[in-house]
Amino acid sequence: MQVTAAGATSNVVSVQKSLFAPAFLTFDGTHVAALHADYSLVGAPNLLPGVVTTPAQPGETILLYGVGFGPANPPQPSGQLVTAANPLANGVQVTIGGQTAFVAFAGLTGSGLYQFNVTVPNLANGDAAVVASIGGVVTQTESR
Repeated sequence: MQVTAAGATSNVVSVQKSLFAPAFLTFDGTHVAALHADYSLVGAPNLLPGVVTTPAQPGETILLYGVGFGPANPPQPSGQLVTAANPLANGVQVTIGGQTAFVAFAGLTGSGLYQFNVTVPNLANGDAAVVASIGGVVTQTESR
C-alpha cells in the first residue's frame, strides 16, 4: 500500500488483510472509553481535566466501545447505516484485571462501532487492564 496526501507520497508497505483487528476506543490513549449504565463516564476521579469520572464497581455492568471486531449476525451491508444493534457473528472474550468479565452483549451498534456490555469482576480498587479476544486476535492492553 502507498499513500499520497498533500502532494507527498509514502513508502510502499505490505499490509495483511484480516477479518479481525480489534481495538478499544480510549479517552486518553491509555484508558478504555467506558460508561456506567446511566451513561456517565467510568474512570478514576479527575482522570480527565474538567470532566466528572467515577470508578466502576465489582458486579457493575459497564459499556465498552471498540472497532475492528468483525462481522455481525445478521451481516451489516457495507455502506449502509446501522439502524439496529446486531450481535457479533463470532464470540468475544473480555478480561478485566486478568479475570474473565461476563459479556451480556457484544455487537455492532453504529457504523464501525462495537459495544460491549460487561460485568466488572471482583477486583481491587484502581486501574485494571482490559483485554478482548476474538478469532484468536487480542486487543491492545488498556486500563479501565
